[in-house]
Amino acid sequence: MQVGDTVMLKSGGPVMTINQIADQYGVQTAWCAWFDGKKEAKSTFPLTSLKPINLDDD
Repeated sequence: MQVGDTVMLKSGGPVMTINQIADQYGVQTAWCAWFDGKKEAKSTFPLTSLKPINLDDD
C-alpha cells in the first residue's frame, strides 16, 4: 500500500484514503482520511488492519 491508495479496515467500515505512511512505535502505520456524511474524519491504523479497495470505473 502507498500514499493515495483507497483502503478499508479488514473488519469493515468506510472507504478511506491513505495520506501518509510511517513507522510509529515500531508499527507501520497509515494516516487515513474519509468522509462521514459531509464531515471529514481522520485517524491512524496499522497497515496490517487495512485492505486495498479498487474504485476504478470499469
